[in-house]
Amino acid sequence: MQLQNNFKETGGRIRRLLRNQEEFGEGDHIQEAFHLIRSEAKRRMELNFDILDSETDHIALVGYPYRAFRDVYEYLLAKCLYHQYWAEANETWPTFQYPQDALVHEVHRGTEIETEVVQSVLSDLIYNEQTKMQPMYYPIVSQAGSRDLIMIPQTLITSDAPSRLLRIHATKNPKHFLSRVSNHLGTRFVDKLANLFESQGFFVKKNVQLENVSKGAPDIDLLIVSRERTLGYFVFLIEAKSPIPSSWAKDHLRVTHSDSMPKAFKQVRRILDALKSEVGTDFMLKQVISMDPEPFPEGMMPLRTLIATSENAGMFFDTESSATSVVDYRTLTQIVQNSDGDVVYILKILNEARDAFQASYQSATQTFTMGNITVQYEVTQMSTIRTYEKNVWKSEGVDVSVADDFFANGGSRANPLG
Repeated sequence: MQLQNNFKETGGRIRRLLRNQEEFGEGDHIQEAFHLIRSEAKRRMELNFDILDSETDHIALVGYPYRAFRDVYEYLLAKCLYHQYWAEANETWPTFQYPQDALVHEVHRGTEIETEVVQSVLSDLIYNEQTKMQPMYYPIVSQAGSRDLIMIPQTLITSDAPSRLLRIHATKNPKHFLSRVSNHLGTRFVDKLANLFESQGFFVKKNVQLENVSKGAPDIDLLIVSRERTLGYFVFLIEAKSPIPSSWAKDHLRVTHSDSMPKAFKQVRRILDALKSEVGTDFMLKQVISMDPEPFPEGMMPLRTLIATSENAGMFFDTESSATSVVDYRTLTQIVQNSDGDVVYILKILNEARDAFQASYQSATQTFTMGNITVQYEVTQMSTIRTYEKNVWKSEGVDVSVADDFFANGGSRANPLG
């Protein structure tokens, strides 16, 4: 939400700079506007599925490194933002044609990436008549019989180009993707979630093995522990699923495949079954105590399972997600960052999430006419934007004062509800 507000503020300034000015060429208005736009492009990158951002030097796609794609894409994003703002400022359409050779040269000059690499990256972003995948994956279109490219700035600005590019590579080169990219996606996704919880004062362990507890039991992707003076410990067991986000309807259906969300729910059930035994309970207790430099001598240790995903929030899995919460990482990031380390805050939002999300959507009817045929169909649209208020808990010592009052009134960790 803060990013969107920043875009509005800088957007107004950029439009004023470009109003009644030439779109191409040189000039102070272009230089000043482009400086602001490059900054906006960097911030917009944060809104994309850029899980691999810190590993770009280690990821090799077919034909070029992932870092080259990020640099080329960021430049194209800035370019499209410029033309979009100019069109808005001068009340015209922001669609334009561009000679492919000229675009390669411009991107090369703007990024200092070799022209051959720029050409390879662009070839994966351009849809033409030989392309086998659906056109919605591509932000640029090549005209048949022409070297000109059609660019619609809004398409590239609003599309999640990193996830679409990864989908293209996963489809075109599945063996290479599985061996060189997929594992990095999973590892980085777990790392991002771990850093998120650690930033709010939680204890975190990654990839906790349960093989010695129950033969064949899956690992716990993330063991998140909150030290609660009035209770003992509260534990989140998180299963992380990081499939590439969807671009259209058929992509959404991929989560129903046996190796996607159904596997995640199965993993959670197997983990809980392993921990229900006496050996499992003892193992979990030792794990939690080992994470605390000053472990409590007594207390309780409730568990909560959670599936964190790249995008899905339980769609297609209404029954299963009622037992194990499913939340996409962007929403989870907002919740945890605003929690100030307060487990009660997090649990309250997770418990109310299903009803809250349903209340924020409403049905509507879309109609279009083609010749003599009129088609009507139902769609959903957001009636309200779901936001989370900033909580105050650890940062101002509220957790300490609440615990002090609890013990001053005779409270005990051995019987916190008594």
